[in-house]
Amino acid sequence: SRDRSDRRRGIIELSAEGELMLAEVDRALEAVDDEILAALSADERATLNDLLARAGAAGPLDCEQEAACEAAEAAECDAASPDC
Repeated sequence: SRDRSDRRRGIIELSAEGELMLAEVDRALEAVDDEILAALSADERATLNDLLARAGAAGPLDCEQEAACEAAEAAECDAASPDC
């Protein structure tokens, strides 16, 4: 449906099936987090999540910067090993 205050914006809502699927995905993600982060305490996990949220809030790299990073990584890989 459309947003009544801004007709340019569409509003998407999950169906009941979508809500169930989202809950299933959330549980799977929590299980993966538990497995990967098992060595961290609850406080350490909270700190990690806060730091990642702050890093993500800075926004994505612009395309030119991302391309430069990829080129630098490729050059390092080539210099380190031809099989890299």
